[in-house]
Amino acid sequence: MSTAARTVCFVSDRTGVTTETLGHALLSRFAGLQLDSITMPFVLSATAARGVVTRIDAIAAAQSAKPIVFCTVVDDDVRTVIKQANALVIDLFSYIGELESELGARAGVDVPSMHGATRDPTYAARIGATNYALPNDDGGGQDYRLADVVLIG
Repeated sequence: MSTAARTVCFVSDRTGVTTETLGHALLSRFAGLQLDSITMPFVLSATAARGVVTRIDAIAAAQSAKPIVFCTVVDDDVRTVIKQANALVIDLFSYIGELESELGARAGVDVPSMHGATRDPTYAARIGATNYALPNDDGGGQDYRLADVVLIG
């Protein structure tokens, strides 16, 4: 096994928490790996996806092994661009068609609905904390009543 760290990218059209959770669950099956993780959130357009591909390709050019990319982007056009990266791209939504066939129902394309994918209270708390922190970061919001800690300085 190589001792060089592998770069793992988590590409998402939301915060990336779901992508990280699923990707780390799969990677946990491989003990002893050294991984450098990069989360690339809010990839909402083909233009943004091309920027992500450029970044991933630069990582691939600088390292001896291709990056591993976990992707949870709903939009087909955006996913198609991401799959062009010089990387092992693991589309975590690739099984949607099989699920649709088995369940006899069409999957929704509402991006935020992904956060209902798990009922784990720790996961739900992490999503909630992220959703709270984003609009309130750097004093951007004024809703501090729910904060456990407020850092000033």
